[in-house]
Amino acid sequence: MVMNEFEQAKQRYEDLLPSMTAIKNREYRSDLVRFSHNCVNLITLISKEEVVCRQRRQITTKYNDLVKQYIDAVEMLEKYLMFAHLSGG
Repeated sequence: MVMNEFEQAKQRYEDLLPSMTAIKNREYRSDLVRFSHNCVNLITLISKEEVVCRQRRQITTKYNDLVKQYIDAVEMLEKYLMFAHLSGG
């Protein structure tokens, strides 16, 4: 179940990228870039933890926590992007 949510969050993140570049306000865009970097960093940590999971042949608690953090980060990015669009950014 976590894996399916993770894949959906990855797809939502990829769908947000074109909308982020459409923001004209520099301040909003720089904040969005920071949120985006957070998502990328979490993907890197998840990938490293996937290796550990494969070695142990079971999903670790750390992996589940990282996936939940990633899903939360994507949701935060969506909310901030919505705010930027509504604010005329």
